[in-house]
Amino acid sequence: MDQKTIENPVKTEVQSDGRVRKWAKIDEVNKYLRVILLEDGETVHFRKWKIRQLR
Repeated sequence: MDQKTIENPVKTEVQSDGRVRKWAKIDEVNKYLRVILLEDGETVHFRKWKIRQLR
């Protein structure tokens, strides 16, 4: 699931510290997965499930 989020996000944001947030809808659980990558754009720093809609 992390790989899907990284490769095909529905939303991407760059934080002020250079880390990259990416979200993807995971239909199997009807939730969004947020993955935060370090500045290199490859290393996963954090992941969290989101239930509410993206803005």
